[in-house]
Amino acid sequence: VKGVDNFPIININETANVSSSGPGIYAAGYAEWNINGATIEGESAGIAIKSGILNINSGSIKSAGEDQTPTPGFGNGVYPSGTAIQIESHKGYAGKIEINITGGTIESANSAALYEYLASKTENTTENTTVKNIKISGGRFITNGIKPSIFVSPQFVSVFPRFIAGGIFSTNVSNYVMEGYNVEKTSNDEFEVVANNN
Repeated sequence: VKGVDNFPIININETANVSSSGPGIYAAGYAEWNINGATIEGESAGIAIKSGILNINSGSIKSAGEDQTPTPGFGNGVYPSGTAIQIESHKGYAGKIEINITGGTIESANSAALYEYLASKTENTTENTTVKNIKISGGRFITNGIKPSIFVSPQFVSVFPRFIAGGIFSTNVSNYVMEGYNVEKTSNDEFEVVANNN
């Protein structure tokens, strides 16, 4: 599905339990995905997206697979990454990815909680990220504390240098926090993004 004017809207609510030996959800064509309390688990990735809109309001997104980042691009699917949310910027797909996370638990046992990369691995690539918009304002992003909570391409950072306005993270994400917010370390040695009191 490459059309961005007439696309499916897929609501996955709290009674849903989705699991797979691959990605729990593979969102290749352009669609709107609304995760409202569902449990989604995948060995290779929790959710892998190449096109469309992903709204996570509550629920659990998990991957227990081994860390396979950096991950090569694939023109007919996705290779395993072991990340909870895997975003592949691939020019062969509709792209125009929009991510909005307001709640839920996004967890990877061995890799990053949220991972964005370009399908082309040429070091001096002129390709751009296909992410159109992204904001994290809540949720808990769990990793093993060694791998980063957020792992994104330099091309992504050049467009979205700061996109976090809330949430709790296993690793420090201060480089990505929006103006007006800061990071506080919790008693559990996690990092919470909160609004400035000034």
